[in-house]
Amino acid sequence: MNKLQWKQLDAENTGLANLARLSPIVDSANSVLVKLTISSDKDQLKKLDMGYSDRIKVYCNGNALYSGTNTFRSRDFRYLGTIGYFDAIYLPLKKGENTIVFAIAETFGGWGLMAKWENVDGIKMQ
Repeated sequence: MNKLQWKQLDAENTGLANLARLSPIVDSANSVLVKLTISSDKDQLKKLDMGYSDRIKVYCNGNALYSGTNTFRSRDFRYLGTIGYFDAIYLPLKKGENTIVFAIAETFGGWGLMAKWENVDGIKMQ
């Protein structure tokens, strides 16, 4: 991960990190990594509500914790694959610096990530 070059992307007013602003979709095999660094004042479990498009894997300090699909019709035949806070993950944060990585893949229609903490007691984003 240290050899990767990271770019800053601010979230839009809606809370969406529009990944197409940094990495446009060019074919049907697109993937990006989104990194978030969190400082925790103690070892703790924190709930993170999230939404994404289309597929995701979430890692906390190098450990895979979540894998999901939010594609067109993935939840039922009427589902459009929209991004919303439909999923949640409980992150085991250790005292000090923690690295959260979201590996996101997209097929068509645009891609993005939304995430919000249930509470921010004892943590801060770096």
